[in-house]
Amino acid sequence: MRRNRTLYDQKHDEDDMDIDMNDNYDSQDSRQSRGNLVVQESRSVHGSNFSLLAANANIDVYSKAIATMNGSEFALHHGNDASSNVTDYILSLPEETVCAASRTIAALSSMGLVLTPDDAYRLLESCMENVLSVYAYERCEAAMTPILEIMASLMPLWTDHANEQLSGLAMDVYEWFIGVLRAKVLSSNVQKTLALLLLDLCRRDLDYGQKDSVQSVRTSLFELLRTGSIQCQYHMSGRIPMLFGLCVLSRHETIFDDLQNSLANEADWAEGIAMRLLILSKLASAWHTLLRTCVFYIFEAAGRLKDLAEGYAMHSIASLTQSLGFESAQKLFLLFAPQLLYTWLEGNNTLSSLPYSVFQYSSLEELLWHNEVEITAQLFMRGREDDLHFLSKSLKLSIPDLAKRAFPKTLAYALSWDTAKKLDEASGVTSEGRLRSVLGGKQEVSRLATRYFPTIMGVFFLSAQQDDAQDAWMEKREECKDSAKALAEMKSYSSSTRTLPGSQQPSFKPRYLMDQIGRLCRRTAQDPEQPWTVSSFTLVVRMHLDAIDDALGPLLRCALLRKLRVLIACSGSIAFSGAPLELLLHSLAPFLGDSECADDTLGTMQFLLNHGQSYLKQEGASFAHGVIMSMILHMRKHSDGRHEITTQESQYRLIVQKMDGFQSWLVKYLQQCHATSKRQAAILVKALENLHLPGNGHRDSPESTLLLLLLELQHRPSPIVSRQYCNEALHILTRNFESPSSVTDDCLGSDRVCAKYADGLWHFSKELDVDTEFLNWSAVVLGRSYAATGARPQARDLPESPTPKLQNPVAESQSAIAQRLTAMLASSDRKCSGLADWTLRNALHTFRDAGEALNFEQMLPEVLVPTLTDGAFGYMPPAAAAVAPETVDRKALQDALAIGSISEDEVWLCNLATTLCSWANYCAILPALPPILKNVSLLPSALLGPIIHILLSEDMKRDSIP
Repeated sequence: MRRNRTLYDQKHDEDDMDIDMNDNYDSQDSRQSRGNLVVQESRSVHGSNFSLLAANANIDVYSKAIATMNGSEFALHHGNDASSNVTDYILSLPEETVCAASRTIAALSSMGLVLTPDDAYRLLESCMENVLSVYAYERCEAAMTPILEIMASLMPLWTDHANEQLSGLAMDVYEWFIGVLRAKVLSSNVQKTLALLLLDLCRRDLDYGQKDSVQSVRTSLFELLRTGSIQCQYHMSGRIPMLFGLCVLSRHETIFDDLQNSLANEADWAEGIAMRLLILSKLASAWHTLLRTCVFYIFEAAGRLKDLAEGYAMHSIASLTQSLGFESAQKLFLLFAPQLLYTWLEGNNTLSSLPYSVFQYSSLEELLWHNEVEITAQLFMRGREDDLHFLSKSLKLSIPDLAKRAFPKTLAYALSWDTAKKLDEASGVTSEGRLRSVLGGKQEVSRLATRYFPTIMGVFFLSAQQDDAQDAWMEKREECKDSAKALAEMKSYSSSTRTLPGSQQPSFKPRYLMDQIGRLCRRTAQDPEQPWTVSSFTLVVRMHLDAIDDALGPLLRCALLRKLRVLIACSGSIAFSGAPLELLLHSLAPFLGDSECADDTLGTMQFLLNHGQSYLKQEGASFAHGVIMSMILHMRKHSDGRHEITTQESQYRLIVQKMDGFQSWLVKYLQQCHATSKRQAAILVKALENLHLPGNGHRDSPESTLLLLLLELQHRPSPIVSRQYCNEALHILTRNFESPSSVTDDCLGSDRVCAKYADGLWHFSKELDVDTEFLNWSAVVLGRSYAATGARPQARDLPESPTPKLQNPVAESQSAIAQRLTAMLASSDRKCSGLADWTLRNALHTFRDAGEALNFEQMLPEVLVPTLTDGAFGYMPPAAAAVAPETVDRKALQDALAIGSISEDEVWLCNLATTLCSWANYCAILPALPPILKNVSLLPSALLGPIIHILLSEDMKRDSIP
């Protein structure tokens, strides 16, 4: 039941004067009303809250409420309840007293006195008729603010549509305040209180008002943000991000488009621009989905309004950097450099005008150095001759040198640009033509293109847009029929059709992908239908994995996984065995625990398992046991945990249903795999069949069965599951561990069994980040074992596989480095794994003697050798690119050896290890290590011994040569 909605419209024309809300003044209105009694009281909310009237009013209402609740049983016998009694008392008070006591009235529910819908209606009706309708209160924040507070306290009642009469009245009050908002007569304090009410209302119903043909609460909130005072905007800045947590991630972009149109953008309003950038930084720090867009708008404001906005932009980026946990704002720029530079250059801006200080670069030259490859590639792509000369002058490099240093990305962009623009030599100057003219002709371009072929291919796939969720472009191309069939098979198992954010630019339509590959293959004499080797394919897979940064958020991760899916579809059978298959399955398994990525990942993995079964069920059986266990644990972690509020309930239930079916399929698949130990394989399969999380120590539960098997496998020389997968599984299984309630229910109930597993528990307990409850349970087991046997646990460190006897001590140090890096390939940390792969590729090319290189290859697992022998093809992971190459002289070496009193041990060890490796450019392996030493904690201390040994041995060898 709706009341007259035009209440405010009838009243607001009577007085359009803009009145100072903080001044006390006498009413000149000749109309008589009860509201005229308030004019002698303070008209500011702060003055009203701390007035004598407020103190007396709050005490009176509080006393009445307490007395009524304490005597409610007596009152009930007389046909009244506490709610009615207190409401009657409040309605008997003058309006100025009701307003003064609003804090206590709003707190009634927290005191235990919840008003009935009928009483809430009476109270709200009185507020509307005796306060909001009265001229003397119409511009009075001391009256408006209390009404908003009372209304907010009653929100659970009036948002319940079962209370039809109350809901209608509340809608009238809501619409009245929106009308006042549009008239721009609300003081800052009222605006802030209204903002809190609207935000709270959004939590309950983001589209409130829309069904009643009233402006939705979200639109009202954005209108308040647009027209409100600076104080109100600042008040809202930290609360606005909450809105995006109320809807699924796919709606974030739409809501943000509405929001950013409400943010100040006037070039001459410094305070408004400051608030705009503050809100953008708050949104970016709260939501990965908005990070890229917000960073761009901050960057754009700093460039467009340089004098006005640069300082505010620096502060916003610094705050955002800190909230994201980045070491510096430069990491933030590197993350989005392609998009930021593309948009900047597209707007006909020059390199010299880049707002470098916003991202904590000390100079423009520093920004250009750190982003040299991306800038060079985009300048050649666009034909920006003046900017190329400026870059050349700034970096003191010739234009041909710039082109060679950035060749893979430069040629990839050039070919993609020319293909998309349908440019060829006959139609005029092309991007590729400009590159040829700088490098000296077609032959040099072809030579370099052949050398860097896989890296260029990787850029093609990574820069393909994801605007075609159905990938229909494949079906339209004759040469892509097999690829289209493979992609359709993946999607038939599982896929998502949700729309994802656009790729970072420069990006190109996927329908041009085959044309781009065709152009490259013609220049390198490659077969476009079979362009892959094991080494080149795994490198491009690594490029995709390295591009997945957690700071980008789940939707952009999903977009990159879809690009990887297209790569797999276009790769033929090379992905179905050996290192490529192992790399894909190992790297994709963690994404099964991501709600936004699980659908697409599940389909891709089932496709790989189906087509790779001849390898996985025989020579790859040990790997299959480990990776399938990892997959099931990641799925159970997702299914048995709580889903994010930003994931639709229906979407979550569907994914869990698919995962349950896939888990059963994986268990059957595992039963068909060959196993060196039938007993262990049978135990593993049985445990995985009914596994749930969190893990526990209950006797005979699937979780405890798996736990004991993993502890047993940890110390076997050739286990059915590798040590890396054991450790990963133990970390997942023991998170939020449930200890048994009694010894009889304990899987390690007997002292004899405790002693059997004591070594394994002791070894795992020394790992980082082990669950506290699991440690407590382990401590009890270890204590019982020691009490029973008197023997202390031994933390054995057996090698994963038997180490072959080597010819000389230097080879042993090389083997130690090789084994460490090989173990890191199986890490669940993508950055760590990618750096290990890249380091091994480069290490193989540091040997001057072919025999020594062959010896080093024999130290590596046989399955890995084909992926590494051809090198890195000019590719450098982002983490490695961020480590500037150092030229070390004797003084730098002496400084590194000196032990500073301030530096921490790990910092000193890292600096020493990297300095030694940079110094030892004449040694094998060592020159390839600095990037990974800089990026992986604890690695320098682990490898410092072998590094020093290799270096000293090489120096002695050189000194012995006459």
